[in-house]
Amino acid sequence: MSGSFDAIVIGGDASGLAAAAYLARAGLKTVLLEKQEALPTTPSPVLHALDPRVVKELKLGRYGLTFVFRDLSLVSLRPGGLPLTVPRDPRHAARSVAALSPADAAALPRYLDTLFTLGRALRPSWWDGRPLSETLAALKPSLRDLAARLRVTSAAAYTASWFETDAMCAALAFDAVRAGFAPTEPGSALALAWGASQEMCGMQAASSLPGRGGLIHALALAAQKAGAEIRTVSTAHSLMLANDRIAGVELTAGERLEAPLVLSSLSRRHTLALAPAAVHGLGTAQRAHAAPMPIGIDLVFGLMRQPDPTDLLLQPGQRNIVADRPEAYTAALAAARLGQVPDELVLELSHPAPDVAVDALASRIQLHVRAWPIPADRAGERDVLTRAVTSTVERIAPGFSHRVASADIVLPHDSDPPSVTRLSASAEERIATVIPGLFLCGRAAEPADAVSCRAARQAARLAIARRPLREPQ
Repeated sequence: MSGSFDAIVIGGDASGLAAAAYLARAGLKTVLLEKQEALPTTPSPVLHALDPRVVKELKLGRYGLTFVFRDLSLVSLRPGGLPLTVPRDPRHAARSVAALSPADAAALPRYLDTLFTLGRALRPSWWDGRPLSETLAALKPSLRDLAARLRVTSAAAYTASWFETDAMCAALAFDAVRAGFAPTEPGSALALAWGASQEMCGMQAASSLPGRGGLIHALALAAQKAGAEIRTVSTAHSLMLANDRIAGVELTAGERLEAPLVLSSLSRRHTLALAPAAVHGLGTAQRAHAAPMPIGIDLVFGLMRQPDPTDLLLQPGQRNIVADRPEAYTAALAAARLGQVPDELVLELSHPAPDVAVDALASRIQLHVRAWPIPADRAGERDVLTRAVTSTVERIAPGFSHRVASADIVLPHDSDPPSVTRLSASAEERIATVIPGLFLCGRAAEPADAVSCRAARQAARLAIARRPLREPQ
C-alpha cells in the first residue's frame, strides 16, 4: 500500500501540527504522522514563547485557544522565609522586592529594562531567522557590547552581577533552565535575553496559562481545517531517497508514502538516523551514542484536596521556583553529571487552570512540576524521580508527601541540547539538513528549548520556497 503527497510531517506535537497547517494552507497535499494513538500534550501547561504570528496567522483563537492567566507571576519559595514575588512588569517589580532588599528593588527595573531592550533588538534573529551576527551589526555599540558579554557569561554570574540576595539570583536564573541551558554554563546568559525577546498575550516576556482547549487541540483543528491529514499510530521507519534527495517516508507497517518534502519535529540526530547511514556519516552516529547532558523532566502530581487558601503550592496565577540559592544549580548539576538523581532538585511548580486541574472524581488536584537536572538515562524512573521531587518540595511545604495521591512522568520530548551556537545561528542553519527536501520543524530547530512553533512556521516557508518543480506530464 502506498500514497503520494506534496509534503509529509513527522511528529504530532505542537511544532508538527503547526508545520502541517502552514503547508496545507499553502495548497500542498499534506499528511502528518504520529506514532502514538493520540496526539501528545505539551510538556508544561505554561507557555512563554509561543510565536504570536502563529497564533494570528493560524487563527488559533478561533479554534479554541484561550488563556486563563495571561501573565503569571514569578515566585521564589524559600524554606523558612516568605515567598519572593518577582512580577514581569518593571513598574511593579521593585515594590514586591523592597521588603527583602532595597538594593535589589532598585536594581530590578534596570535589569528587566536592559534585557527587554536587548531582547527586542535581537528579534530579527530569533523571530525572523536572520544570523545573529547580521542583527548585531545593525545595533548601537552599547547593545552589541552587552550581547557579546552575555555570549560568554553564565546566567548565574550575570544575575549575581545585578543582585545581592541569593533568592533573587536563583529565581531569575531559572529562565535559562526553561530555555534548556544550565545556568552555570558560559553563554547561558544570552538565553535570558532570548526569554526577554518573547511575547505572550501581547506582553513581552510574559508566561501564560492556556484554558481547557489547549494549544494542541487548537493546532490540530487548524491543520485539519486547512486540509492536512492527521494519521495516528503511524511510525516513520525510514526516509526514502531518490537521486540523493528526499522522496518520502516508509512506515514500520511497510506502507510507503511518497513526497518531495519531509518536515520532522524530531531531533536532528533522530531524524537523520532514519536515513541511510552513508548520508549522515560517522560523526552523526558518534554523536547519537555520546553521553547526553542532564535534562529537565516534567511530572504531574495528583494531590489530595486541602481547603487551605494560603497553600503556597496551589496559588493561582503564578509559577513557583524552588531554588533558594545559586549554589543549588551547581550542586544539582554536579550530581546529575555523575549519573545521580540529585537529592535537592531545582523545581518549577505550576497549578493548571481550575477547569482542567481536577480529575473526574473531583478528589485530586493537579500540580505540574518541572524538575532539573536529571540524567537522561534515568528519565523514566518514576519512583526515584517522584521521591526526589517530593523530598525537595518538603523543604518548603512540610507534609507535602502525605498529600501525594499519584505521580506521572511526562515523557521528555525529542530534541538536541540547546547551545550558544543555536542561539546565534540563522533559521536556515537550524532547519535545513544535508538531505535536500528534508527539514527540521520542531524544538531542535528553535534557538532555545521551548514550545514556540516559530521554527515550524519558518520551516514550512523554507520548504515551500525550495519545493522542486513538478516535471511536465
